[in-house]
Formats: sequence, C-alpha cells, structure tokens
Amino acid sequence: MTRSTSAARAKRPDTNTVERQVGTPQSRAADRAQRVAALQEQVVTATAALVEGGAWQRMLAVAARFHTYSLGNQMLIALQNPDATRVAGFEAWKALGRHVRKGERGIAILAPMTFTRPTSTDTGADGSADTAADAGAAQGDEGTVQTFTRFKVVHVFDIDQTDGDPLPGLADRLTGTGDQVLWDGLARLVAARGYTLTRTTTGPDGYTHPASHTVGVRADVQDAHAVMVLAHELGHIWCGHTDTDFDYLAHRGTAEVAAQSVAYILAAAHGLDAGAYTADYLIGWANGDVDTLRATAATVTTAAREILAALDTPAFTSGQPAG
Repeated sequence: MTRSTSAARAKRPDTNTVERQVGTPQSRAADRAQRVAALQEQVVTATAALVEGGAWQRMLAVAARFHTYSLGNQMLIALQNPDATRVAGFEAWKALGRHVRKGERGIAILAPMTFTRPTSTDTGADGSADTAADAGAAQGDEGTVQTFTRFKVVHVFDIDQTDGDPLPGLADRLTGTGDQVLWDGLARLVAARGYTLTRTTTGPDGYTHPASHTVGVRADVQDAHAVMVLAHELGHIWCGHTDTDFDYLAHRGTAEVAAQSVAYILAAAHGLDAGAYTADYLIGWANGDVDTLRATAATVTTAAREILAALDTPAFTSGQPAG
C-alpha cells in the first residue's frame, strides 16, 4: 500500500470535532451510531433509486446475453485464463457495446451442434429391419428422423480483453490511492480475529477462507480498491459469515450485501467515495430486492459501529465523513 499525500496530511479538526472527541465515551459512541445509521440508509436509498430507475432490468438484459457454460467448459476457461470473470463471444460483446481488442487471444471452448437426418426401415445387410427405434430416432409428422450432436471449437473472450461501454451491475474497481492508516487498522483487526492476511495475483479480488483462517486481497489492484476489498472481507468475519454454524452457500446473497454495506460505511467514514461501486455490487447480490438491503441493517450497523470504534475513527461532523 502506498500512503497518499492527502492521507498522510491530517485534516485540522474544527471546534465541534474537538469537543466531541474530548467528550465522554458514551457521547462519542452515540454520535458514531447516529452517523453509521445515516450512512446505512444512504446506501439503501441510493441503491433503491437505481433499481427503480431500471438498473436491475438493464442488468438482467445483459445477463441474458451471457451463456451458462457447462462444467467442462468452465474447466477449459479456468485452465486457459484463471483470472477470467465474465466471458462471451466476439459478436456477443459487440451487441453489448464492447469490442475485443486487436491481438487478444480467445479462450477455446466446445459448442454443441445439433442436426438431424431422415432414417429408413429398409432391410439391413443381415436381413434385420434398420428401424428408427434401433437408431434412437423419433417419429415425427414428416417421417422418422435421427438427431445427432457434434461439438466444435469456438472462442470466447473475457471482459478484460475488451473495451467499450460499462456493463450494468458489473462494478468497476475503485482507482486511486488508499488510506494507509485505514489499511493498517483493518489488517490489525483481521489478525486479531485469528486470520492471516496475504496478497494474491490470481483469482478473485478478495476472499476469506475460514478453514485455513486466511484473508486474501489482490496485490495488482489500486490501493483504494484494495482497502475496500479488505474492509469487505473483515465485514464477512465481523458479521459472523465465517462461523461454523453459518451456512454461507445458503445465504450467500444476504452475506455479500451485509459485508459490502459494512465496507461502504467504513470507507465513507474515512473519506473514500465508493458509492457507485457499492450500489452496483448490492443490486447484483440483492437481486434487485431493496428489502434484502433493509433486512441486513441491524447486522450492518452493529458491525460497522464496532469496527469503527476498534479503529478509533474520529467522530463525524457537518454531515461529512472524516477523512
């Protein structure tokens, strides 16, 4: 992580901020709770506005253009491009307003081709009837036909191999410098929960493995995004998503919504603008259902308050997060 100039140079607090910081622990906690609740409602409201404005429908239209690949093709994609996140054919990308960059090498997969041919009931060489049933054919209005399936090699391309219009519901990574103090604080809390933090160069932007007690964050993303990802993974841990009695797969959507909401509050409290990124992320994982966001509010606000207290984040003032 690279400390940014703005992060390294602390802002001079105003009189109100100083008064709050020297107040009682109870008053500081109450102020923090109020501001966390306001931020939680802010992200819910912003996401709801996007859903009502048709963002969820646009996202579904985009999703319809992407094929659901078989397990075999998923393995082929992973072997050829382990970092692939969203793939489609050359023409599919064009239809989405994007184009494959010149010189990009396609990912080879297998596409089924189905065709039919008529069959007969002529007597075979051995004197038996060569019937449609013997060949696995079907009797239709136009006579008996046999269906064949063959496979051919086609090529698809990952979104990172394309340029063009952004895809609705696919959040772009944050760019810019990050807050080194926030990164160090989050890393400290991850370690305090018994997890080892590692930087990776492949796979998802971030992950938390309860079995190995490992949290991974991509090392090849910009610092602002790395901070956001680490806050998200800490959100999973703090909200109990790594507990042995929590069924993550059964409640994945709710868990992702909660973790990202916590990350948004932590980022906003430190002056990192992740509103657009968070809204896109939440729309996808909530399936366009704003009630899912509201259902996580109690868990999110509790976790965010506790983490901010553990980070000793300065109190908010003038309706703006401290940064």
